[in-house]
Amino acid sequence: MAEISRRVARAHPAFLTALFVAGLVMQMVLSGTTAPPPVRGLVTVLPIAAACLWYWSVFVVSKTAKSRAPMPPWTWLFAVPPIIPLVAVLAGWWMNNSPVALVFFVVFFTVLWFAAQALESADALTRHASAGRMAVTMVLMFCALIGVWILWPKIRRVAGMSAI
Repeated sequence: MAEISRRVARAHPAFLTALFVAGLVMQMVLSGTTAPPPVRGLVTVLPIAAACLWYWSVFVVSKTAKSRAPMPPWTWLFAVPPIIPLVAVLAGWWMNNSPVALVFFVVFFTVLWFAAQALESADALTRHASAGRMAVTMVLMFCALIGVWILWPKIRRVAGMSAI
């Protein structure tokens, strides 16, 4: 798993951008059709899953940058944001202004914060980065189409320090 995370985190921004854009384009194309629920669910999940895979990869590479400490037991949380909309679409639940949407956004932004915090802490000379740097990194990771380009040098630097 560590090698997969390292490869995804160090992937060229053009590849990651193409992956994000392809998922979003497929989502837009199918939004105007009467596709069956499993297809709509899968297409809804693709951009979210691609982003969460990138977040997880950055988290794992950043956590192993300065030590070989074991991964926290809650790293499965990075897989939850893509699963929530998939289950919602397959079950026919409404995602606009619903409790399901609230749960999705809470989990999604929690995962995003953990990835940003790990990256900034690994890049900082001390083990504690400022909340402002973490917030900026979180916003850049949220806006992945731009953030992947801006954060790439930092991710490569941290991956170079990685013990995996």
